[in-house]
Amino acid sequence: MELLHDIRTLYHLAFTRQRGDTHQERLEHFYKGQAAGYDSFRKRLLHGRAPLIAEIEKLARPGSVWIDMGAGTGFNLELGEHLRRSCS
Repeated sequence: MELLHDIRTLYHLAFTRQRGDTHQERLEHFYKGQAAGYDSFRKRLLHGRAPLIAEIEKLARPGSVWIDMGAGTGFNLELGEHLRRSCS
């Protein structure tokens, strides 16, 4: 099933034309066909994400601030929950 999600994600990244009048509509159209397998695909594509956040967690001090630009599906926020505890 994961392979099917990967193929679908790659297809939509490469071949789907953008539609929509607003930025929100274009984003929703862009991700609609990839949504089911997006986090899994990105996790394997960006294999350094979890180790990077783990390293940042080691450096976090109370009062530190975590800023995530373009949180997308919120996957980084789930990983960053550990950071929140470290920075509190």
